[in-house]
Amino acid sequence: MDEIKEGLAPLIKQRKQRPKMSEEERKRRKNECEKRRYRRIVEATGKVVRERARTAEETKAWRTERVACECGCIIARGNLPVHRRSKKHQQLMFEISSRAES
Repeated sequence: MDEIKEGLAPLIKQRKQRPKMSEEERKRRKNECEKRRYRRIVEATGKVVRERARTAEETKAWRTERVACECGCIIARGNLPVHRRSKKHQQLMFEISSRAES
């Protein structure tokens, strides 16, 4: 066990002496890594896939965007599926369809 620790000691010392990366450098390297990964996927499959998912800010902006439902209510886009299952939506759609028939 001591032999293993002695063998790892120079590696641990070398790692501690390495300068720490700044946040910007870390993000830049991560971005480069993602681009290389994307290129490998495209080359291997021949299919173009979405390069990366939306950022949290983009997702939040999209989900909180106000839209008009077919029943006439103005709601957040993220709540649209829940709204469509609500009694309010069902009743409004029934009223709209009954008006259209008569």
